[in-house]
Amino acid sequence: MSLVMRPFLVVTLCACWVSPVLAQPHALLPDAMVEHFCRSSQISSGPEFDEITAIAARLAADQPHIHIALANGSVINAWEVELSAGASLICIPVSLVHFMGGAEGELAFILAHEIGHATDERCKSLSGRSRVAEQSGMGIALAVLFGHSSGQEAGDQRACEARADELGFNLMTRAGYDPEDAAAAFQRLSSGPGSSSTVPPLFARLAALGKDHPITPDRIRHVRKLIARRGTRQGP
Repeated sequence: MSLVMRPFLVVTLCACWVSPVLAQPHALLPDAMVEHFCRSSQISSGPEFDEITAIAARLAADQPHIHIALANGSVINAWEVELSAGASLICIPVSLVHFMGGAEGELAFILAHEIGHATDERCKSLSGRSRVAEQSGMGIALAVLFGHSSGQEAGDQRACEARADELGFNLMTRAGYDPEDAAAAFQRLSSGPGSSSTVPPLFARLAALGKDHPITPDRIRHVRKLIARRGTRQGP
């Protein structure tokens, strides 16, 4: 998930790239691999690279099986690619870093969301995604509208996106970021290029039916519930 898109890719042809690198926790992935999966060249220095590196360190995302690449891309998006069993690449286009305008906590939530995808074993298989959707009811509702194949698959992924939002929220708050930054990140993204913020809510909801991501207002409400739940646990 990305926040907009998360391709489910399991790569076998690139094993010659992956295996040697995984033994080096802090090594950059080969430029050719990053360019292939992140759709643009890798950036390995500069203030944006330092910003992403610092956020990743604060989130404790320096695990050998999770590689975070800053890419010289122009899309305001982020996504996670499953490279092989237990190994993931998170692509962060530099344009997204610029769009966040130095709001570290908001960018941390986006990165934490992608880490949520990378660490969520339940959503890495068709059967696992189906079980997650059944528990949330999303898959069943869409399957009724669109039939088993397209509707259920979309519902499964929507449930997993909501799950990654929660995993990311928990990760970023444990790292000491302001919980409100999660909602603020969605608010900022809703004002970005290509957003549907000017579309009437009913039309936006109808247009989103059958798609694999919840609409932004629903994601903000979900995060607000997480914030309220966190406040209740902490007490006065």
